Amino acid sequence: EGFIPEVFIDKLTGRRYDCSNPDFTGWLTKQSKWTFTWRRRFFMLKGSKLFFAESEYAGAPKGLIDLGERMTVRASPEHPGGIEIPTAATTFILLADDEPTRFEWIRALQSGIEHSLRKDMERSASGVVLSLGLGSNGYHASSRELNEHTYLDKYTGSLYDFGAPQLSGWLTKRSKHWGDWRRRFVRIQGSVLFFAESEAKTPHGMVDMAQRAYCVRPVVDRNKHCFELADQSDPSSEVVTTMFADTEKEKLSWMGAIGRVIAATARQNAQILAEAPRVGI
Repeated sequence: EGFIPEVFIDKLTGRRYDCSNPDFTGWLTKQSKWTFTWRRRFFMLKGSKLFFAESEYAGAPKGLIDLGERMTVRASPEHPGGIEIPTAATTFILLADDEPTRFEWIRALQSGIEHSLRKDMERSASGVVLSLGLGSNGYHASSRELNEHTYLDKYTGSLYDFGAPQLSGWLTKRSKHWGDWRRRFVRIQGSVLFFAESEAKTPHGMVDMAQRAYCVRPVVDRNKHCFELADQSDPSSEVVTTMFADTEKEKLSWMGAIGRVIAATARQNAQILAEAPRVGI
């Protein structure tokens, strides 16, 4: 077995972290957030702290990803075996050797995030809002209402709050799988569009407009007041969510709200890229 160090010292803050007896360990390939090169690293997860070192025998870890900063974890759609941990400043990308290993790491990392949430809930009985994602367009979960107004993405394990939407109401949505039309209660919160069978039920689906290149546009259809949200990240295989409202006024209201979210997300992403340091460790 390799040597697991007991303490990691953050060079920027001087803070000491206990990394002995980790909950989960293993090898992953990590993309440098500065040079974008790929490097093999030995990872150690303890609670909500993910440490990484050059090897099992390298002594003190080289760095730390703090899942307690309300991060999310999801499978990468662009990298086979990939895991993404998005933050306000960057997205950490890790590659597992195979699909079972990726699944194990996503589950372990999600447990680390949940560990941090439980700690925060223990420290605060007042129900303060805990950010779970990308700044103002990110995901939020209230510790007081974590089970009541939180949507868990079954594919990525990410948590999303839907309890305080900017806009909500009824739309009719075309099923992507069956092509039929279904009445859905829709909410916009932050950068996320949630779909539920009724206002009282937990959403069963969502579209996060911060994660891909979306546009909203009207559609000429036999159903009046129709529009669609199109994922244009890959022009060769555009993914479309088609909906229609009860009136033209409602259609324009929904299109305007969705368009503002897309524009705000684009501005935020551009600002993050502009402010990101060009050199680093």
